[in-house]
Amino acid sequence: MIWRKCKTTGEQPSKSSEFRRFLKNLSLEKRHSHRSVIFQDKLYVFGGYLISDSRNTNDLFVLDPEELHWERINPQGFEPGPMRGMCLQEYKGKMYLFGGHDEDTYSNESFVYDIGENKWDKVETKNKPPPIRTNHTGVLYDDGLVIWGGVNTDEYFSTIYYLDLSK
Repeated sequence: MIWRKCKTTGEQPSKSSEFRRFLKNLSLEKRHSHRSVIFQDKLYVFGGYLISDSRNTNDLFVLDPEELHWERINPQGFEPGPMRGMCLQEYKGKMYLFGGHDEDTYSNESFVYDIGENKWDKVETKNKPPPIRTNHTGVLYDDGLVIWGGVNTDEYFSTIYYLDLSK
């Protein structure tokens, strides 16, 4: 096994064109607590905390790993606000997002991004959703999203929730 650093091209995730010129030899603006998924051999990166600005973002980028080329995606619809610490999973051509936080505002909202339609929507679910949280784990199991753990301003969680994505 061999690690190697890759140089990418295209519009790179960064805050402005001036900053992009400054970072022209870097692959990404430094960030943490973002989330990513793979769909049809492409890497999608959403949100996170931008180190240079000391703020969260809701930007969405796709990397073509064959070309090592970044592209900013400008989705339509009702997109999530700037956040970090959420979970994100791909299921049948859609990316499902749950939870996260922006500064002192924690979320238990669910969103879906339809990759083919380039559109975000807020997901209206049945039954009571999990409590607000960030830094939880979200994995796919069967036809659903399993949420476990996380934290908010009041407590740490060890409960498991399942969101059926097939209904």
